[in-house]
Amino acid sequence: MAKQSQFQSLLATSSLDKLKAAFKSAGTGERAEDVGMWKMTTDKAGNGTAIVRFLPAPPPEQIPFASFYRHAFKGPNGWFIELSRTTLGEQDPVSDFNSKLWATNDENIRNQVRQQSRKKTYVVNIYVVQDKAKPENEGKVFLFRFGQKIFDKIEKALSPEFAEDVAFDPFHVISGANFRLRQKKQAGFPNYDDSTFETPKPLLNGDAAALETVFAQLKSLTDIVAPDKFKSYDELKKKLDRVFGFDTSAYLSPAAAAADNGMTVRSTPAPARESKPAAAPATSWKPPAVTTDDEDDTDSRLAAFDDE
Repeated sequence: MAKQSQFQSLLATSSLDKLKAAFKSAGTGERAEDVGMWKMTTDKAGNGTAIVRFLPAPPPEQIPFASFYRHAFKGPNGWFIELSRTTLGEQDPVSDFNSKLWATNDENIRNQVRQQSRKKTYVVNIYVVQDKAKPENEGKVFLFRFGQKIFDKIEKALSPEFAEDVAFDPFHVISGANFRLRQKKQAGFPNYDDSTFETPKPLLNGDAAALETVFAQLKSLTDIVAPDKFKSYDELKKKLDRVFGFDTSAYLSPAAAAADNGMTVRSTPAPARESKPAAAPATSWKPPAVTTDDEDDTDSRLAAFDDE
């Protein structure tokens, strides 16, 4: 049999479903990275509840969660919401800029650094046991993204604080437990302090056929933090300069600028660039107002997270 040409393959392959999904996402403003991601539906007060089950990673992956660092803040000229290359163990322009700002010893500027520092986010596979706000989600597998507070609750299940509490694996479909997720808004941000694990019991009563169907829906976690998901240092630096309106790699504290006598000084080499942005007004520059999103607030602007 002759080998099928690429053109014949295109004729034989229908992309109608994918095309419909793409148009649906475009119409709702949903980002590609949010497709397949479960989100808590809340009422007008910002409160919501659901029951989910944390699932293991799909074989051959071993770790049941993925984690990454992200910067999410608004500068004078717009939002900066990007994955941090420190996730890959590499330098990141925001971290480099924050180091320079921190070195000023100016508490106002250090407060800005705290607002635009990197935040850690986790992603897991979940089985939705109960979602009264959107019952169509029940019985399905999704990815779920959250911050440090929920991760801490998982860690406490693995290593209980009190001796009378029995440790268990929250990701195990037999010896694990359902997680009752409760969200309420406090001081303008979502809070998950009331979320708890229920008594351990097998998922779907341990029915092998039903669990096999669940396993077939597991999504890759390693793909989430693959290197190609991260923008290059130069791309991130270009965006950071645009958000702040000057060359952040050339920034000097007022004291350093006074001693510099007009010479350009950098504490670390800056990547080469085609055009040079305007330098920061070193002796008069004040930290701009910076706005951040909450890391555990999956419905906040572009789902950028922080749950300090």
